[in-house]
Amino acid sequence: MNTKLPEGITLSLLQRALEVTYDTQKARLDGQVHVSFVTKAESRHINSSNTGNDYPTDVLSLSYPVEKHEKGLAAAEIIICTPIARLQAKQYNVSLQEEICLLFVHGLLHTLGNDHQNLQDQQKYQQAQNAIMKKLNLTARNMSW
Repeated sequence: MNTKLPEGITLSLLQRALEVTYDTQKARLDGQVHVSFVTKAESRHINSSNTGNDYPTDVLSLSYPVEKHEKGLAAAEIIICTPIARLQAKQYNVSLQEEICLLFVHGLLHTLGNDHQNLQDQQKYQQAQNAIMKKLNLTARNMSW
């Protein structure tokens, strides 16, 4: 899997997004959060293997049970498809940095137990994403559910 950071993305930006998400949600994961940047083929394979959906997707979030005594292990993995993020950044007229951050925050919210299965949940999810992105001084686009 490719984990090379896309241009304009730094570990400090992702760490800040993680902390702002935790602070805003008043919740945190016990354990590490890993982030991977993948190709469309890798995204499709991971999506198919984990959800049964045989197509690439912009972001996947996987949560793992971590016992309190097992600190240092991954509690979650956020997998972002860089080519799809690039296309969406162009489509929605936002920077790649803003799109990657939005996808990272979106994945983190899932790992913290948030979902967007109905209209009410979608609105709540969008509000949470917007608040986090605003605190990061980044533009948040509306998601397509």
